[in-house]
Amino acid sequence: MVDTSINYPLLQSKLTVPSVQSTLVPRARLFEQLEETLAKRLAIVVSPAGFGKSSLLGSWCARLKTRPTAAGIGLGWLSLDEMDNDPARFWHYFVRAWCIALGDNEIEEEVSRLIRTFTPAPVDAILTLLINELSVSVNPDQPLVVVLDDYHLLTENSIHKGMSLFVERVPPGVHLVLATRFDPNLPLARYRIRDWLVEVRAEDLLFSEEETAHFFEDTIRFKLSREEVKKLSTRTEGWVAGLQMAGLALQGQKKTGKDTFRFIEDFAGSHRFILDYLSEEVLANLPGDLRDFLLRTSILEKFNRPLCEVVTGSTNAGSLLSRLEEANLFIILLDDKREGFRYHHLFGEVLRELAPV
Repeated sequence: MVDTSINYPLLQSKLTVPSVQSTLVPRARLFEQLEETLAKRLAIVVSPAGFGKSSLLGSWCARLKTRPTAAGIGLGWLSLDEMDNDPARFWHYFVRAWCIALGDNEIEEEVSRLIRTFTPAPVDAILTLLINELSVSVNPDQPLVVVLDDYHLLTENSIHKGMSLFVERVPPGVHLVLATRFDPNLPLARYRIRDWLVEVRAEDLLFSEEETAHFFEDTIRFKLSREEVKKLSTRTEGWVAGLQMAGLALQGQKKTGKDTFRFIEDFAGSHRFILDYLSEEVLANLPGDLRDFLLRTSILEKFNRPLCEVVTGSTNAGSLLSRLEEANLFIILLDDKREGFRYHHLFGEVLRELAPV
């Protein structure tokens, strides 16, 4: 635990909206979904690694700044990391992000004093100060938006409880956005019923064939035929990181004069770019029992609980499948009864590549 008696400095880069490439593909349909955030309390952007959550939200923030009413929108950003599981550190950063959006640091000194004085950090007092300040300072016609990126890195339960309290009590005109690899530990069902919630999911973030064509032409600077676009969309299933890695590989093979369509046909999870990315970003961070379950079930094109129990020899396949779903691990539901599943094609190929013979 960090010593909260020390008034440690805050890292400004964590509080800065990431810059976005001017060549990024405009995603008008997703911007429209995110615009609904300005009428709700909370928006969540949820997908596995490599679906472009941060880029999308960075682009949306840039778009908010340039629209005609931009002068009336206050923006804040907080990029989270594992160290933010210290409540004192998290709440200090959280308050600073809202102060940046407000353009007023008046309450930050008081919050800093509370953090220095009390251990653990007095969450109720901090949130009361913040919510009261927002209540008197925010005009619903001049809204505030704060984005918390990589929210899945937060595992401290007291932080989730405080965030739930914040969402319950925020005044009109205050809007929070969470980018996360899996659903946050918040009462989302209650928020849906109360019409407080905007949800952007992995299926929304997938690139269409038209977006794939634009991405290769404008960002990768590589012109694909319609047939090549269609084939690549099928191979990657619209997964943004997969398209990015295919583009990098295509740029490299262009110098060799190899056939583009044949390359796309052969592009698979065994390609070192895909293999390295999913191994480092996804599989390396999983508990051993989940990783073992993934590798053992990778031989199945489609599967359900009984089939997984046969293949793994385990009686808790249902529990493991539920954990995979909760962790949003490239697992695709095939029916409304939540009984049939498959893995994303490239993810399944990576698993089969890594699975013991």
